[in-house]
Amino acid sequence: MKRIWYISIYLVLFAGSVVSLLHAQEGISGSGRITGSVVNGTKQDTIMAGIDIEVQKYSGANLLDSVQGLTDEEGRFDFQDLEANPNFAYYLRAVYKEIGYSSEPVVLYTDNPSRSIDLKVYEKSEDPSRVLIDNYHIIIRHGFSGLEVQEILSVRNGVPYTYVGNGESTLEITLPEGAENFSLGPGYEWLDFSILDSIVKFSVPVGPDGDTIVYYYDLEVDKQSYGFTRKMNYPAEKLDIILMVPGAGIRSDQLETGQSFIVEGEPYDHLIGENLEQDFLLDLVIEKLPVTGVNFMKAGLLAGFAFLISAVLIFILVFVKRNLRSESSSNEPLPFRKEALIKEIADLDDDFEKGTVKEDEYRSVREKKKIDLLEVTASIEKRRVDL
Repeated sequence: MKRIWYISIYLVLFAGSVVSLLHAQEGISGSGRITGSVVNGTKQDTIMAGIDIEVQKYSGANLLDSVQGLTDEEGRFDFQDLEANPNFAYYLRAVYKEIGYSSEPVVLYTDNPSRSIDLKVYEKSEDPSRVLIDNYHIIIRHGFSGLEVQEILSVRNGVPYTYVGNGESTLEITLPEGAENFSLGPGYEWLDFSILDSIVKFSVPVGPDGDTIVYYYDLEVDKQSYGFTRKMNYPAEKLDIILMVPGAGIRSDQLETGQSFIVEGEPYDHLIGENLEQDFLLDLVIEKLPVTGVNFMKAGLLAGFAFLISAVLIFILVFVKRNLRSESSSNEPLPFRKEALIKEIADLDDDFEKGTVKEDEYRSVREKKKIDLLEVTASIEKRRVDL
């Protein structure tokens, strides 16, 4: 998904003199080559001459090298002498009207060392009416004092313009009442945001090619049933809610029950919704929640100090072990892990169509891989803003 970011960050990359495209080949050597054009997606892909463009070379999440240039009079660029190596990924970045645009990762192979890519830029717009969310994922986990919530949004502008807001903010997300400890996901620390009355205001341009935003917050819960209510600020084509709390359940009269999401043999409740309208008021009930850290303290005070100590120790041990098991052990470079997951999902779809995989197993495995893909896609953004 293409990343958009502010020129204030991008100026760091272009500090010093910008080298002409035809002479901008110092710093990276090899037989690889990336060619293409920068076009204006708002103006029916008209060519864009004299645009600042850069190619960056990454290994995993580490920026190794970069080369700057300008598009020629026909909007073309030609980066040569790049290293063709499947262990590296390249990103093309361009700046137009103080907004930066980035390509998907490009991998050059020794047997296929050349790639051609068109990079689109867009005109600005202050009209928020066509901003929408393609996929909205809410993942709810058990925390020490209640619930830990992770939200992953795939957001875009529904017209060929980059929405830049009114100068104060672009995106506004309303959190549930009582939400606290809001934080951005890895790689999003650069995002400007403010919070007032449970409304998070982001200052990030929204383009038609879309972007992903990841954030977390906590909800303090001291009982076994909790009403989760929040407003959906933008239309959402698809909403997924997964409750990853063993033994707990989630229900809503507004959403449908999806296939259970199974991790390590443990089934978790899954709700789905489609084509939700702007300002839709989401209303959920989470039931059979386990005793939280707050409840442990209350129970310990009533039952005695010794019981409190033992209960807290048991809780900490179980909590730590569960989190250690959930850590990913894969050291595979993220762009390749993303490609592998996409292929695995496609192969799984083929097997299901051939009848070699049962429907229950198919849906369960596919949901797990889809969540893995979402988290890898979110993590991969770190290299795209590691400026």
